[in-house]
Amino acid sequence: MCWTYVVWYAVPVERVVISDDNFITAESSTPASIHLVDGRPSTLRCVAFGGYPPPSVELYVGRRDVTARCVQTTRTLPAMKPEATATRMHSVK
Repeated sequence: MCWTYVVWYAVPVERVVISDDNFITAESSTPASIHLVDGRPSTLRCVAFGGYPPPSVELYVGRRDVTARCVQTTRTLPAMKPEATATRMHSVK
């Protein structure tokens, strides 16, 4: 008889970088402020270094959750060390 076990475990995120810039590297840091203009479509990027499972991203304006008003794409960046997960959020409404 053969037994197979699957073990899931969580690994904490080492750090997160949020930017309105197209280019985030392993040395990037989050700027002190990001300015967005009401009514103008914008793109935010969030890169989480390390962590498993990959974190999810929600966007709030004040206390209002506006995540559903954005198109969100997430991909793994295995070339970065530690491995990173990038989420791009683009406003659509």
